[in-house]
This record gives sequence, structure tokens and C-alpha cells, in this order.
Amino acid sequence: MMVFVAGSQGPPPIQGTWCLDVSKSVLTSGMLDYRSTLSQCLKVDVAGNRVTVVTTTSGIGTYANQPISPPPSAVVDGIPVTLGTDSLAMRRQFVTTDYYDVDGESRHLPWGDTLRDDTMPAESVTRVAMWLPNELGFEVTEVFFGPYGEARSTTTQRWTLSTNRQTLTNDYLSPGSFFGENHRVLVYTKKS
Repeated sequence: MMVFVAGSQGPPPIQGTWCLDVSKSVLTSGMLDYRSTLSQCLKVDVAGNRVTVVTTTSGIGTYANQPISPPPSAVVDGIPVTLGTDSLAMRRQFVTTDYYDVDGESRHLPWGDTLRDDTMPAESVTRVAMWLPNELGFEVTEVFFGPYGEARSTTTQRWTLSTNRQTLTNDYLSPGSFFGENHRVLVYTKKS
């Protein structure tokens, strides 16, 4: 098992600020709709086996602070109309923070709708993260469970550094979810 100790060998190579290169990325679902306006940067910190990823995104429409696809449009009497734009905040910046304990241990975490009815059990996720060889990234496997313990989907994220350590790739695969298969590859360039 790999453990990073502060000061012993300098910061791990994955640590730093990374910005999305849309031209090299394979976007899917709602992100694809915003290819021309999407901007995203990551601040990755590593302390021991805890990887913290703070993601700042702009250029994606949001509703209730959640990213969404563009509002539906229609043609009424020959006039293009975009529906729901009064509820859509375009180009608004939003920040998310993810924590990964990269030690091969399975962790069961709360997940899902925080506005659920109190009579409904909470949803959850089981997450396992492991370092890749040569300190060139880590892999995360998550199994999402519904409110009654039923497995709903499994995702795998592989965060990989290029050999020159100037490019970070997040290869995300969700083969079987209620939304269908989702495979996106986000390519980031090192800024600091």
C-alpha cells in the first residue's frame, strides 16, 4: 500500500491545479451540450492517503445549484421558444468538493436526495479507492444503492497522470445505471 508522507518526497505528482482541455475531452450527456462554454478547474490536494478534489465549474446551466442540460426548446407558431429559462442560471460558477480515501478500504457513505421524505430510507454509496502504480493516479469504484438497499449502478473513475506529469485524465465509466451507459474522458492540463 502506498502512503504519501508530507515532506518526505515532496508533494505527490497528482497534487496541484488542473484545468479542463475541452478539445481533448470526450464529453457526454449534459456536458456535451455546453462544449463551447464549459470551463472547469480542479484543485487536488493529497494528505497521506486522503485525496481532496475541489472542482470549480462554470458555463453549464444550473437549476437549484445542480448542473442540468439546456432547457427544452419548442417552436410555437413558427417562433423558437426556450422553455424554463426563468429558472435557469447560465454560466454560473459552482464548486464541489470530493474526498477519496485511497487505501483500498471499502467505505459506506450517505448519498442521494437530501430533500427526501423522512419516511423514505436514505440512499448510499460504497466507495473503494486504490493508488495506481508509480504514483501516477488512483482508481475509484463506487456502487450506488437505492433507499431499500438495492444496487442501482456501479461507476469506475480512473484518475491518471501522463508520464510527463502535465496532463491528468479522469476516465469515468458508468456501464449500467438508470440513465444508461455513460463513459466520459475529461482531460486536464497542469496549471500549478
